[in-house]
Amino acid sequence: MKYTNQEKLIELECKCRLYEAWLRALDENTNFDIWFKNNDSQYLYVNKKFEKAMGLSRQQLLGKTPQQIFSDTERQERVYALDKRIMDKGYIHRIVPCDGSGILQMHEEHRFPVHDDDGSVIGLGCFAIEVSGQSFAEEALTQAQTIAKLGDWRWSIKEKCLISCSDQFAQLLGVSVQEVFSLMHRRLDRVVYPGDRHIVEPIVNRQHPDEHTPYHIEYRIVQPNGAIRYVVEIAQPLLGNEGVAVEYVGILQDITEQKRIENELREAKEQLEVRVAERTRNLEYIASHDSLTGLLNRSSYLHYFNHRVEQRGGAVDVAIAILDLDSFKLVNDSHGHLAGDTVLKTVASRLRGSVKENDIVVRLGGDEFALIFFDLNNAETNIKKICERLKDIICSPIAVGHISVRVGCSFGISFLKDEPCNKEVLEQAMANADIALYKAKLTQGAFYSVFEQEMGAEVAYRHRLENDFRAALAGGQLSVAFQPQIYMANDALCGIEALARWHHPELGNITPDIFIPIAEECGLIDQLSEFVLQQSCQCIESIRSETSHKNIKVAVNFSVAQFYNENLLGKIHDILAFYALPPEALEVEVTESLFIQNPEYTKSILDQMRNHGLKVSLDDFGTGYSSLSYLKEFEVDTIKLDRTFIKAMTVQDSHLKIVDGIIKLAKSLDLMVVAEGVENQEQHAILTGLGCDIAQGFLHGKPMSEQQLLHFVQDKSISKTTPLQKRECRPPS
Repeated sequence: MKYTNQEKLIELECKCRLYEAWLRALDENTNFDIWFKNNDSQYLYVNKKFEKAMGLSRQQLLGKTPQQIFSDTERQERVYALDKRIMDKGYIHRIVPCDGSGILQMHEEHRFPVHDDDGSVIGLGCFAIEVSGQSFAEEALTQAQTIAKLGDWRWSIKEKCLISCSDQFAQLLGVSVQEVFSLMHRRLDRVVYPGDRHIVEPIVNRQHPDEHTPYHIEYRIVQPNGAIRYVVEIAQPLLGNEGVAVEYVGILQDITEQKRIENELREAKEQLEVRVAERTRNLEYIASHDSLTGLLNRSSYLHYFNHRVEQRGGAVDVAIAILDLDSFKLVNDSHGHLAGDTVLKTVASRLRGSVKENDIVVRLGGDEFALIFFDLNNAETNIKKICERLKDIICSPIAVGHISVRVGCSFGISFLKDEPCNKEVLEQAMANADIALYKAKLTQGAFYSVFEQEMGAEVAYRHRLENDFRAALAGGQLSVAFQPQIYMANDALCGIEALARWHHPELGNITPDIFIPIAEECGLIDQLSEFVLQQSCQCIESIRSETSHKNIKVAVNFSVAQFYNENLLGKIHDILAFYALPPEALEVEVTESLFIQNPEYTKSILDQMRNHGLKVSLDDFGTGYSSLSYLKEFEVDTIKLDRTFIKAMTVQDSHLKIVDGIIKLAKSLDLMVVAEGVENQEQHAILTGLGCDIAQGFLHGKPMSEQQLLHFVQDKSISKTTPLQKRECRPPS
């Protein structure tokens, strides 16, 4: 049966009214969103529910594109891309937020393409059901993913392409959702940092089904803007009906901040380890080295010695030298400990710079050092040359502020000859060197000594004396003897010299050349000097008050150490005042060694003494190498010829000429001359003929006690003037 065109038109109109009725019913009665668009993404139909969800009227939506509806450019592009994807790819199901009405709602969307009778795509449509209650957990998960910088994805193993991903995944890669699909096709070249491609490449290139296993990898990505991010990728394969992996589902998380913190912690840990290592090395260095000089200290040198011994197979030939500075205490006393520290540091530097690298230099403590020489050919022959060289180096002037000082040194030597070495052997060798040092310091004119077995008894004796001297000073074992000084022109008594004596209850008489250095080393020289000075002034006061000898004076020897006692002049003044004696009753005897230490300081002290009326005598004149220069620089009243010249002048013309020259020099400088050690008439006659002023020696009187001296004085006449005044005041012959 055929229909006319009129009938067909009527039939179509009926269908249209029917379709409109159906749409109207859907529009009025459905509880879900419905809309349709054409190929240009223009809305062709929307229901009331969708109007409400969008917060826009039908007139504001129909015929409008996303660009006309949304002000957000990014949202416009995202909607266009999604619409195109549906028309190109087909159906999509998703849950999305919708807040157009001002209330956040979650909609489950079913978007699909619309085809004509020929199957061509003419638009798309959508049914969306509000599922806010169902989707809050999913939305919370999405928010959590955003906070955690974590995105999820699905990957087709067969097609080798991305199936789906979350917005967070695209954001991590730094691209839009539509861009991420093409980007992932070339992820090795376009996403993965070149230095980390070896981590991702095995995953991308998996071929065999057995290779499709779960994985967890960390690597870096490069975003389009050049930013480098650290990510962790975790994936799990999904199996198809045949039990073969068909997809991967996984997550990608940005761990850049975590890595930054890890790197900072690692760097901090490394820096801490470096500081700990440095601190440990510093502590080890501090523990093993002297803090002032930087040399090895006493507690650590054995370790370094053992190391050197091990390098040489356990047996060595070594020379050990212990070095002690002479007159170092005077530097401390006169200039302070900072000056002393400067001297120690300078000496340490000179020692370290004057020996071989493998030799060991140690500061044992105070002003004592040790040197251990390895590989020393002809050690016993060469050690003296080495000590002489080191002595010259050490004794060179040392700058201390604006002045310079000098210190001497002494060496004690011991040897280890081709024998196995251990702690006990080395310590014994060090002890032997120390004994030899002690011997060197006791020996007049010696600066070094090599250890010999018999030295042990001598050192033990010396140590005993050191221990006993304190008791001697407090227990009445010390006394003072007095030796007369005779004016040669008229044989008159002009003075006495005070001489300290020590009678040990068990060992007998101990000579001054032994116990005076002991007093200096023990720090008791000031007490000894005060004792001698008091006894001397008491003796002079007795003579002056009990006899007719009202001008007699006493000569008291003062050690170098005493001159650096700032109370010396005050102490002398107090003792003279106690015995009511004038300053000229005391003659201060000094030796040339005083001038070597600190000439400027020495000159100032001597000038103060002479300004106070004290007499100054230079003892042992002629034994030093620069005696004549001292006479030019320092003001003294008297010089005392050393007994060695007096003894030798009767047998050697050279010594006679020296004595004659000294006496003539003294006369030219207006100085008095005292000859020590005059023991016979021949010496007395020669000295008288040469013009010597005063004689002192056994010929005119041995050292005697105060009582003996009183009897001696009674038998002597005395000049009415003071014999030890300047030459123009000397009584006529």
